[in-house]
Amino acid sequence: MRAPRKLRDFFSDVGVEVRVPTRSFSFDLRLIGSLQSDARHLKKILADYSSERGQLPTSVLMLVGPEGDFTPAELALARSHGCQPITLGPVVLRVETAAIYCLSILSYELLV
Repeated sequence: MRAPRKLRDFFSDVGVEVRVPTRSFSFDLRLIGSLQSDARHLKKILADYSSERGQLPTSVLMLVGPEGDFTPAELALARSHGCQPITLGPVVLRVETAAIYCLSILSYELLV
């Protein structure tokens, strides 16, 4: 996890590749939490990914924004960088709770 920052700054600084002191890597799957009607459930996204590539992703970028959702411009920016909108369910979560929830469901679905 990283400190909160503006989405445009995130993509301009690191794009979809993260650099840490010993290595850098890109993400197999890029997701963004969204309240928009076209956001999909993680199970569907993972099923589509698996059927297209024959395996589950090994690295996932999960962007979590403010309780009121990302702005349309931020969502468009994220989509332009390959992020797929994901729904976290019918309850709107605080950002701190949403981050923990995302880690939990990703761990459950990907750590077989």
